[in-house]
Amino acid sequence: MESAFAKMLARRQRSLSILVVALLLVMAVRIPSGLLSGMENIMRAPNGIQLNIAHSRESCTQNNDTSRRILFTGAGYSGTGFLSQLFTGAGYNIGHECLDDDGVADWRRSFEPLDSEFHFCYTFVQTRHPLSVVMSWIGTRWDFRIQTVYNCSESRLTHHPSAWERKAGEFLAMKNYMDREIRDEWERLDGPVKTLAWWTQANRLALRNAHMWWRLEDFDAKKALFICEFAGLQGCRDVDWGYFIAQKKSYNSHKSRDQPNLNWTDVCKEKFGIVNDICRDAEILCVTLGYENCR
Repeated sequence: MESAFAKMLARRQRSLSILVVALLLVMAVRIPSGLLSGMENIMRAPNGIQLNIAHSRESCTQNNDTSRRILFTGAGYSGTGFLSQLFTGAGYNIGHECLDDDGVADWRRSFEPLDSEFHFCYTFVQTRHPLSVVMSWIGTRWDFRIQTVYNCSESRLTHHPSAWERKAGEFLAMKNYMDREIRDEWERLDGPVKTLAWWTQANRLALRNAHMWWRLEDFDAKKALFICEFAGLQGCRDVDWGYFIAQKKSYNSHKSRDQPNLNWTDVCKEKFGIVNDICRDAEILCVTLGYENCR
């Protein structure tokens, strides 16, 4: 007679088989080449941070001419300014879009090669729900072009990756980093749809090079401590991370106070071909990153 344990095991195996089939059916939907590249190496740490096992923790030899310890990056409007404020408030030197002694928090580097002559020992990516990113864009009406060099102090401008050795006043255009089909239709797209395309591409590029990533919405003191110690910074356990998170959490949010919340239909209301593709790709990545309300 079949034991209760054997029956339970059989049920679990059947459930697992159903799950595998369901996943195969989902993946049978056309997913653009490379959309989820690198995600196969992601695993969840006990504290909820996602570790990329393709990029092992290394000893960090920091040299002001060629390297820094930390890069925080991700899509724009995802809280890199907050991370700079948080770690700077805690006593470390993480510049916001300007290199500092311990590193930099800079969304622009999600679009530039991270394997340039300038090296970051640890690349950390913070994500944010795409609809929240769209709402921040609405608060600024940014034109998707950004200066390559800001008015950083002299010491911060001295050493940049080769990809950033441009004249002050030059611009990066987000359009140039999109797939050709999106570039061809760029001028027809409204701002929220452009923001979804930008969010997808920035995270897609950044996550390939990340040692770890997490969702801004889940960020807490335990994660801050884990990141600090993973990066080899000193005195991490002496910091009241909860205090500094509470002080800095609303820094540079961009969203207007009276702005209503959006849903997916608000953003993806136009139905011509490329908009459908952009919205579908954003939806796939949104779900993959563990968010809800992705459709």
